[in-house]
Amino acid sequence: MTSAAEPISDVSGEIIVGVDGSPNSERAFDTALSLAQKQGKRLRLVCAFTFPFGYVDPYNTTALDGEETYKRIIEERITEVTDELGSRAEQAGVEAEVVIEEGDAAGVLSRLSESADYAVVGKRGRNSFTSRFTGSVSSSFASHSKCPVLVVPEGWDAESGLLADAAPESALTAPEPEGKDPSDDFTAALLGASHRVNRRAYENIEDDLNFDGEIVVAIDPGSSAGSVAPLAADWAQQLNRPLVLVTAVSLDADTTGWMIGSISRETGQAPRARTVAIERLQEVTAELEETHPDLSVNWKFFDGAPAEVLTEASRTATLVIVGSRGRGGFAGLLLGSVSRAVLNHAVSPVLVIPVKSR
Repeated sequence: MTSAAEPISDVSGEIIVGVDGSPNSERAFDTALSLAQKQGKRLRLVCAFTFPFGYVDPYNTTALDGEETYKRIIEERITEVTDELGSRAEQAGVEAEVVIEEGDAAGVLSRLSESADYAVVGKRGRNSFTSRFTGSVSSSFASHSKCPVLVVPEGWDAESGLLADAAPESALTAPEPEGKDPSDDFTAALLGASHRVNRRAYENIEDDLNFDGEIVVAIDPGSSAGSVAPLAADWAQQLNRPLVLVTAVSLDADTTGWMIGSISRETGQAPRARTVAIERLQEVTAELEETHPDLSVNWKFFDGAPAEVLTEASRTATLVIVGSRGRGGFAGLLLGSVSRAVLNHAVSPVLVIPVKSR
């Protein structure tokens, strides 16, 4: 379906969105629809499904009839869902195409991602008739996608945060990230930062970890930052939000074995490692200020566990952006298991950007 009562002029680019009729896929659709309106893009609504059947005796007519009936019910329900979403897109003046395929959801989405500007999927979506746009599906797709993937978490309100004019009020009462006791002292300590901006204060969020209304992008100090930082700046500029570059590295002298560029993390090397990381943040910040002169760009360096820092940042940030090397699973994410932890526990949406392996 491509018609609309008042179609957006000069449509450029495509957003694919995984839909399955669940509340979380509805949230992903609402987000994608709003972004398509803001950016003048078209939507491709993708519903991929598998039938939960193994071998059926072809001579057992009762079993065959039952299978066909179940398939028909599923197909009817899929059509209802996609027709309704397609109609909503038309009413919003957004060009929309519906794609329904039988097959692995992550695989179908990954294939279609080759021609998309980016994709939007919900996290933990479930229903009775599709493969799951949850856990393994959203994470597998984020790892293998050829385009950036925006993962919208369960419970997130599409009308706040990313799409609103201010940071979400829900951040005031956002639940503590899983696995963190609010009574514990947070392990990350701010070691460096560029100039501060005015932010709303929250009683249950440390000031150093308050990213109220900002977009946070994770920067690997041992990487060139590739297309991650420039694309993050593009998103921040389009959404009219300040951008904050964040690097978090544990400088505990009792822990060894990581590398920052050519700096081995041995006892006594922590000050040098910190310096290298901050210099990299300053370098990337300067590059973005030159290419995006109207954008507010700041940086922060933390001594602490990256997963904890970024997950905590997601409680107030408009959006958290990380990179993926696409090696399969989460082994190739820019921050390794860190990005997986962020995807699993983030309060805000997370944008995963595919980058080439070094």
